Formats: sequence, structure tokens, C-alpha cells
Amino acid sequence: TQLPQLGLTEEYNYQFHYEIGYEEIANDFVFGYHSKSEALDFGSSLTLAQNALEKFLSSKNLESPIRIWPHHFDIGIYTLIAENLFMGAGLAIPDSISDDLYFYSSGYLNGETLGSQGFAKPPMGEWGKGGFNGAVLESAGVAEEQAFEFLNHSRNNFLKI
Repeated sequence: TQLPQLGLTEEYNYQFHYEIGYEEIANDFVFGYHSKSEALDFGSSLTLAQNALEKFLSSKNLESPIRIWPHHFDIGIYTLIAENLFMGAGLAIPDSISDDLYFYSSGYLNGETLGSQGFAKPPMGEWGKGGFNGAVLESAGVAEEQAFEFLNHSRNNFLKI
């Protein structure tokens, strides 16, 4: 609805390049209730991710908004870490890669996704889980400092390219 106000008149349709794994939500869909405990756990996970991402960005003098990506609902960043080298990272919702929330990181050089072959094994998590070209760390039991170290380890590997 905002595009015409900006002078853009062509219809825009985003084409997903992956499967989230959830049924399509129709106009008559009604969300179910979750327990207070589940809601608090999810909120705590988002807060932990926010704090770890803030610490990571400030400790490396990097800039990126921390946002909820509207096309797959994760909280994340996308930041320039060296000339033509970008890093995406965050906390993703359950999908085809994991049945639980998980931290992720991926690198992009000159607009192309970096593969994860040859990178040093992370102290926690793994490279290339579920065919993802990046690192994945299941969030269960992860503390803020561990998430921060996961991000640092990923960045250090990307910088070796």
C-alpha cells in the first residue's frame, strides 16, 4: 500500500528461496494460545539474541540495525565486516534446519554466499547443517556469552577468505 505513495506502481511479489515449513496462513486463520511460560521463554531468547548481537556489533565497531526480518521472522543483522565482505547473523525460528530456535551466521563476498567448507570447527554448533551455507548453533541452553563467541568465531572465519 505504500509503494504507490513512493511512485512505484508495479506489483511486487517476493519469491522465497527456501521453505519455512509452516502451512500458509489464510485470511480466516486464528492463532492458538501459548502458555505464559512459552511466551516468557521466547521473549527471553529474543532478549538474549538482541544483547549478544549488540555486544558483537559494538565490540567490532560494526554497524547494522538489529531487526526482525519480515520474510522469515528471525532477529538478525547484516553488516559489512571487510571490503565487499558481509556477515548475516541472528536467531531464527524453527524451520527446515532445526526444530528449535537457533543462532546462525553466514558470509557474503561480492554479493555471493560463502560456502562453509574448510572453516575451523566452531567451539559450539556446526557449519553447513541442513544444507545451510553458514554456521548453526541450537539455542537451547546457550548463554549470551556463548552466542557472542559463536558470532566472533564465524566472523573470524569469514575474514580468512
